[in-house]
Amino acid sequence: REKVEERLVAQAEAEDREVLREVHHEKIEELKRDYYHRKNRRERWEQYRRDHPSRATDFRGWDLFEEDPDEDLWAYESGKKPQVQDQAAFDAMAKDVEERAARRAATRQAADAERVRGNTALAAGQLSEALACYTRALEFDKSEKALYTNRALAHLRVGNHLSAAEDCSKALEIAEFLDDCVDACPAHPVVLKARMRRAAAYSALGRHADAEADVRAALRTAGEKDTPELHRLQRQVAAEKAEEEAEAEA
Repeated sequence: REKVEERLVAQAEAEDREVLREVHHEKIEELKRDYYHRKNRRERWEQYRRDHPSRATDFRGWDLFEEDPDEDLWAYESGKKPQVQDQAAFDAMAKDVEERAARRAATRQAADAERVRGNTALAAGQLSEALACYTRALEFDKSEKALYTNRALAHLRVGNHLSAAEDCSKALEIAEFLDDCVDACPAHPVVLKARMRRAAAYSALGRHADAEADVRAALRTAGEKDTPELHRLQRQVAAEKAEEEAEAEA
């Protein structure tokens, strides 16, 4: 009799969980999609770091790469005991996830506000202010590759060519290991800017072969409207290379 009762209780609990999942299906699916998106990016990052152990960029400390507190919420996907078993558990889980999502949204908004201020300062020729704004924006959101290319442009305009090249490299790393768009064709706008600005920085640093490689890579995936600018940059790099070689022979 006890076994029958236990079986009936277990069956009832299972049915309650199924009802709960159906009632909250849309919300649960939204939370699950968000979790798996982060999980996929985290796994890409881990693989990238294994494949490129010598890269200097340190992305530790990003909430994206820390242990995900949602890890056990979807345990039933792999046959483990589900964590979301009743209404109270679901409400607690949803509240926790939504609070963290709200914090992430707030940091993205703060980053975007600093980006806008940086763009305004850059357009006004206030280069130091632009650099400060982009740097503050990156403190809020280190995974936004456009912030690196924006700061790289400010660095180029003040002659910080090494810093400009480094920021472009970070943008390209993010495009490769997080967003999987570094080789997209037509080129992702930020990837194109990163290659072009790094080429300009490399050329100013005397690294003409690297600059030429970046221009060639950009040309392979650039759209028709960007080709004239790339050819202009290609001629500029060639001219700076010839000038340096002439000075060396003089």
